[in-house]
Amino acid sequence: MKKMMLMVGVLMMAVLVFGAGSVKWDATQDAAVVTLLKAKDFKGAKALLDTIDWQGKPDLGKYCWAEFGVKPVISLDDAQSRVNAIAVQIGVTRKPSIDWNIMAGCRASKLWADVLKISVKNEDYAAACQASVELKDNVACFTYAKKALLGKPTTAPQVIEVLANLADMDFSDTTVTKAMQIDFLQSVNAKYSRFLITDKATWEPVIANIRTTLEGYGVK
Repeated sequence: MKKMMLMVGVLMMAVLVFGAGSVKWDATQDAAVVTLLKAKDFKGAKALLDTIDWQGKPDLGKYCWAEFGVKPVISLDDAQSRVNAIAVQIGVTRKPSIDWNIMAGCRASKLWADVLKISVKNEDYAAACQASVELKDNVACFTYAKKALLGKPTTAPQVIEVLANLADMDFSDTTVTKAMQIDFLQSVNAKYSRFLITDKATWEPVIANIRTTLEGYGVK
């Protein structure tokens, strides 16, 4: 850690000496920025990022992380305005990347209604599921969980995340019946068990979790 902080100090000195656009973006700069961000030195991270010559490979996520750390988002409009301005500044044109960072800014400020709005618009149903948990909308959480896991196949970490969100929900006194929950879990089990053949180490604990939950419902 001391070695990394020393390297960060050297890079920050370069920032002061050489100014904007003078530092080439590479693994060393990336590690230095991450160190500053994890230490919550958002002003330092932003100062370093402001000097980067991106060479056609701008990192919008880290720039927004620093930006929102310095000044948290206060609304969806605020997030959209600031992310779009940063994207123009550093040369990002990919809309999915821009939208993801808008949502990340809202999430960091716990603007869950705004997170839900933009995640549904962009069909990011895992994020919509999480937002529904925070908004205590159990039925919506279940609906988005089905969309997230039973549409296009997703990653093991995302399956775990969505199922963990569902585990936090109490579906008694809602329209989501026990039979519906069982049917959903059986469908997820059927959809993702095939990945055990190609990547058993990654998927075995995920599938085991699903099957254990089904056993809890009395399904063998």
